[in-house]
Amino acid sequence: MAAMISLVLLYTILGGMFSVVVTDYVQFILLSVSMLFVCAYSISVLGWQPLVDTVKTVHGAAGFDPFDQDGFGITYVLWMMFTFRLVSCAIWPTAVMRVLAARDEVVVRRIYTWSSIGFMTRFIIPQFIGICALTWLWQQNHDTYFDSQGVLIAGADESFKSLPRYLAWLLPTGLIGLLAAGMLAAEMSTQDSYLLCWATRIVEDVINPLTGGRLSMRMRLLLSRIMIFLIGVFLLAWSIWYPRQQDMLDYLAVGTAIYFTGIIALLVFGLYWKKASRAGAYAALIAGTSAVVGLTPVREMLHVTNADLGFTITEAQIALTSVALSMSTMIFGSLRFPDHRETVSTEVV
Repeated sequence: MAAMISLVLLYTILGGMFSVVVTDYVQFILLSVSMLFVCAYSISVLGWQPLVDTVKTVHGAAGFDPFDQDGFGITYVLWMMFTFRLVSCAIWPTAVMRVLAARDEVVVRRIYTWSSIGFMTRFIIPQFIGICALTWLWQQNHDTYFDSQGVLIAGADESFKSLPRYLAWLLPTGLIGLLAAGMLAAEMSTQDSYLLCWATRIVEDVINPLTGGRLSMRMRLLLSRIMIFLIGVFLLAWSIWYPRQQDMLDYLAVGTAIYFTGIIALLVFGLYWKKASRAGAYAALIAGTSAVVGLTPVREMLHVTNADLGFTITEAQIALTSVALSMSTMIFGSLRFPDHRETVSTEVV
């Protein structure tokens, strides 16, 4: 991980957006080819009908109906739609920064049209390979991972290891190396976009305004490169230190919610509500940080786990509640503390 982050830091600092675009394209091709091959090869080895039968046996109706309460449920589906669909298009910086660099709205439409294919694919393919791993577990390690009724009993860590174990069993030497290279490439393409995005945002939206906008282009580039390095160090330290105690997708969604719950309120009300004020914006941003309660270590620290509360509350419910709280505080703060705008009077002569 340290070597990979160092490599990403090197070409991102030296090449900026140009290196990010070029490497992301090459890495996307590599990952797409390897992942599509794994899907086709899995079907040829396991068969299509066993995949369907295993999902039906282990998950029942919830394996096919995302709204089934024994599975994800409507709250979770709404959370995912809001987090990874609306937010990814509207306010997520790594996506928006590409749009802001477009020449005109025609190019923007093309960006969203073509990138939607990639967004859909990168959700469908990993989940399909996960279904293949589930089928393999059912066929090869039934007693270890399932109870007598066919319910998956393996813990989160064991389930997390099931996919690499399946791929190691499925793929011969060489092909598994190609897939590993594709996965590493995907991780690197994710890192370089975030490094460049957050570093430039800190410099352009925080440091430069604090200096009155007097920083030269040379100094802004230097500060951006320094911030890229510091953020890379933080990523490495966080990945080693943070104890992930929940599903990876839920962890990523909660981390996203900490950012977007306040920002989405600013975007919506700032554009479409004339009474939106600076105080309301700050209140919404502060309220949006309540989404951090969705992280399992934070819930344990604050004693708001299901065992402490005596009832079940999910990450999805916490995130949606945070969104509602952010919207409410935006409205209340704007009405209670409106901005004092100067009015200009005109006379008709």
